[in-house]
Amino acid sequence: MPRIQTGQVPRVQTGTVKKVQKVPTAKKKLPVGKIASVLVTFLMIGAVAVLAVKLIGGPKTVEEEPKIIPTDVIAGTEESSAGDETVVAGEVERDSAERHTVRFTFYDKPDVICTTANIKADALMKLLGIDYETDKIVSVDSDAEITGDTDIDIKSVEYTLDYTTEAIPNDTKYVDDASMYVGEEAVSVDGYDGVKTYTYKCTLVNGVEQSRELVGEEITTEPVDRVINRGTAVVPTTPVTGGDTPGTIYTGVPENYLYYVDVRATCYCIVGTTATGLPTGDNVMAVDPNVIPLGSHCVVIGELGDYGHRIAADVGGGIKGNIIDIWVPEGTGFGWQNARVYVISEG
Repeated sequence: MPRIQTGQVPRVQTGTVKKVQKVPTAKKKLPVGKIASVLVTFLMIGAVAVLAVKLIGGPKTVEEEPKIIPTDVIAGTEESSAGDETVVAGEVERDSAERHTVRFTFYDKPDVICTTANIKADALMKLLGIDYETDKIVSVDSDAEITGDTDIDIKSVEYTLDYTTEAIPNDTKYVDDASMYVGEEAVSVDGYDGVKTYTYKCTLVNGVEQSRELVGEEITTEPVDRVINRGTAVVPTTPVTGGDTPGTIYTGVPENYLYYVDVRATCYCIVGTTATGLPTGDNVMAVDPNVIPLGSHCVVIGELGDYGHRIAADVGGGIKGNIIDIWVPEGTGFGWQNARVYVISEG
């Protein structure tokens, strides 16, 4: 070891000091699993933050901001009982004004709710753009001043026309027709009822009819009378005495006939309609259609009298073969008698 003299500073040779260089260290890589864990943690924190904001009432989004009504009011929204959007209007705050809540209800659109200071009803409706003068019924006087919470119902009024009809009965007219025998009828015009139409002006409030007023009536279809031709021709007969049956007197035998049938005759007096549709009367009789065709015109002469022109218009359960049932007025009936039926024309 060299000796160092007192008072002398040892001299250090230059170039003998070496610089210490930093050795670069390799960067550590995070495992993939740890990265995924960090991302999941971050997402969970974000979700909790969003939920917390919703629970404590965070700031409204752009869509939730109040709507603006083109008056001096600010509007917001809420859900009505019908599920439609209800407009909620609030006047700009005034320091000295007491606020009232006014709800407007309508038939065909959402409610309108607003807060306001004392104001006349018509002025408030004008501010809100509510049409209350045309076809509307307002539940309060438009000149009334609103000084407290108020519900105002605005009903819709519309007018419609309604039509009802009633029948005008037609008449039945009879026309004499010499081409048909007495007792024979034929419909020449069916006829039909007419129609009278009534016009009403109806007032509907909120879609429900409240009143109606007759404003017009007219015959829209004229009735047409039913026309029935009624025969007036009488079967010509020639009075004679005697006949084929000893002791029988025939009178009023027709001059022209197709054939005759000797029968046993009884009678009936039931009032109604015959099998061919003719009403019962002293011009009809019931026959067996296999012997005398229905609709045939005949002259009936019996032992007890001349029964004149008869139409074979009816049938009966007991009228079989050479049997006829002559209609007679009540109280003039008989049991049985022999008779001869002269067939003038077949039905």
